[in-house]
Amino acid sequence: MGDVQKDLFVLVEALRSLFTGEDLEDSLAKAVPLLKDFLKADFMSLFLWKEKEGVLVPVVVEGRPLETIPSRITLGEGITGRVAEGKRALWVEDCRKDPRVHPQCRHWAASLMSSPLFVEDRLYGVLTVARTKGKREFTTEEFRIFQELARYLSGFLELDRLLEDGYHAFALAVEAREPGFKGHSLAVARISMDLARKAGMDCGERKMLYWVALLHDVGKVGVPDVTLVKPLPLDKREKLVVSLHSQLGAALISLVEPLKGAVPWVLHHHERWDGKGYPSGLEGEEIPLASRIIHLAESFHAMVLSLPYGEALSRERVKKELLSGRGRQWDPHLVDLFLGDFDRYWAILHECMESPYPKELEEVHSEVTHILFSIEILKDLSSLIVSMSHASVVASIQAVLERLALHLGWQGVSLLDEHGRVLATVNTGDKLLEPPSEEKGEILEIRWGGYTYFLKVKGRVSSQEKQVLETLEGFLASLMGLLFHGEGKILRDELTGSYTLSSIKEFFSSVAPQVQRMAVVLLDLDGFKEVNDRFGHEMGNKVLQRLVSVIEENLRDSDLMGRYGGDEFVILLPRVDKKEADRIIGRIRRTVEDAVLVKGVPPVTFSFGVALFPDEGKDVCGLLKLADRRMYREKALRKEKMKRELRKGALKLGQSCALTGSSAFLGQEYRKGLELGFRWGEERYGERVELVTLDDRYEPDLCALNTEKLLKEDGVFALVGYVGTPTSAVVAPLAERSGIPFIFPLSGALFLRWPTKRWIFNLRPSYHQEVEAMIRGLVEEMGVEEVGIFYQDDT
Repeated sequence: MGDVQKDLFVLVEALRSLFTGEDLEDSLAKAVPLLKDFLKADFMSLFLWKEKEGVLVPVVVEGRPLETIPSRITLGEGITGRVAEGKRALWVEDCRKDPRVHPQCRHWAASLMSSPLFVEDRLYGVLTVARTKGKREFTTEEFRIFQELARYLSGFLELDRLLEDGYHAFALAVEAREPGFKGHSLAVARISMDLARKAGMDCGERKMLYWVALLHDVGKVGVPDVTLVKPLPLDKREKLVVSLHSQLGAALISLVEPLKGAVPWVLHHHERWDGKGYPSGLEGEEIPLASRIIHLAESFHAMVLSLPYGEALSRERVKKELLSGRGRQWDPHLVDLFLGDFDRYWAILHECMESPYPKELEEVHSEVTHILFSIEILKDLSSLIVSMSHASVVASIQAVLERLALHLGWQGVSLLDEHGRVLATVNTGDKLLEPPSEEKGEILEIRWGGYTYFLKVKGRVSSQEKQVLETLEGFLASLMGLLFHGEGKILRDELTGSYTLSSIKEFFSSVAPQVQRMAVVLLDLDGFKEVNDRFGHEMGNKVLQRLVSVIEENLRDSDLMGRYGGDEFVILLPRVDKKEADRIIGRIRRTVEDAVLVKGVPPVTFSFGVALFPDEGKDVCGLLKLADRRMYREKALRKEKMKRELRKGALKLGQSCALTGSSAFLGQEYRKGLELGFRWGEERYGERVELVTLDDRYEPDLCALNTEKLLKEDGVFALVGYVGTPTSAVVAPLAERSGIPFIFPLSGALFLRWPTKRWIFNLRPSYHQEVEAMIRGLVEEMGVEEVGIFYQDDT
């Protein structure tokens, strides 16, 4: 039987074979014949347990043709299946007399021994030996030694599994830090090992390559989490940090005794065939074959990944990319080998990508990833706030939003108060002149004490980003409370909700250094005192509130509006010049003039002035003074223009007739109604008429003089005005003496105070029942000759 030393030698050789880095099956193929010879057996088989498939498959067979051995055995099937199922060794002294032996085996086997290979409850396989007829039977001592050898072999398989599980776990830990890289390490390892076999690499190097390919990205443990999970393309600094992972990985691999010989493989796995890779710029065959293989395998996986900053490529597109990079990025011979078995590699890749992580790891990975990311953001924001301790509130909030958007890859984000008013905004895509679109976005709530804020994010917010925000909510809410509600912090005007003047100045100071140009606009409502006098201050306040709302709806996210005082407002327009500012404010003025801000109150308009940063000054106070002078200059020019038109006697605007107390009170809606009414009058009387507008806010007496002049001319059909205005008081009596209608839009019942012979009523549908019946009931009593009623929504 030989001495124990020989037994140990065989065992040591088998161990050494397993730990020289060779492939497991190659190691077993060498160990089994040694065991067979040692036991003086004629036959030996080794079946390994495939847990996923639930079957035993033969990996080594000695002494019988392989085709005579079953390719798959289930638990409980035959001697091998029974031994595996019961995890107990079996010794058959005489196969001819034992019914458990398959009939075919009885023809050639005289005696056999079979033992399960397992450690604790983990099954690895079944080892079986047999002697043919004419040979002596196995003895009790030989059965004991056989079981010992089976236990030793089980120990080798366990060590190999532990080593592989350890490498896999470590590779998985590295891989799990990068979203979207699921299955990357295993796919690169399996493809690399197969490609190495095709390239002629010996079995010992192939096994080592498998481990190294699993761990090729181990150096990424030195890359900050926030960089690895960044959903945007990396900047130059971040790319440099990531590129160092191959050097760090090589240093770490050098600490693993079995893998020391593979250090250059890890170091150079990002070298290119044309010499444009890193870290050493090696080219061609200067690059280790293993490094070239890993580089091709991981590039293949990278092409099919769907990342936030790049779409996954199709099969055909991947092939084109490989051909395009053949001889430039990758070894041309390896590309040819790869394309020759492309479909198989495609299947391996997707099998690895789709294989689930353990459930616990999925949960822990998700939790740990967002916590690590949150901690990175928290550290960054905390440092930012400390560095801006002396900065303004607006500047601090703006900086926090910008940094948050940068970390999470958002295109834009706005901070809103509980009423939905924008407090601060970060926007990467300004539309300078077009009205803001109702772009959809997600609204995220942040609570602090009794206060509520909202983040409005452009685009979709991922579940991971929501997790991060949930983690940061307490910090962000406390920060908002400190900045917005700390002692002496007043950002918004209490009446209108627009920014205060001090906030506007702070915003200017923080934004001006970051933009090349900015327009400072000052606007003042025209004749707003009249609104307060006529409708009361409470109604006037409502007009101001609605005015601010309308203007802010038509500003870009990057613009800011604040109250200068009274009915004067400031607007900051970053990144626009004078021409663009005039167009933006001109568009807004037309919108305001056509809007019904408060029901029952006529439309308003405004004059404005613009000053430019930095061309006309860098100090916000100086720019505001300049804009103020220009605003009053425009107001004076508009007034003078109106006077010149009045002196001409008429301002022709169309085929209709009216004399109004204020051009500002004739918005688009009212003009449409008047045109309908006076078209009726023209058709009725066959007279050509003119639309005349007079401004009563400055010169009521002038309006009266011009009215007298116009009434003496042919073609004036009617006068239009509003009860209670200064012009109405002096013009209405003239209309009465002249016997022509004096029309009061939207005030139908009050028309009756002017007993003229011709009436035209400009009514809304809502006045039908209330006013129409009254008019008809008074026609006979008043002796009216002509009555014309039209409604503003008639066609």
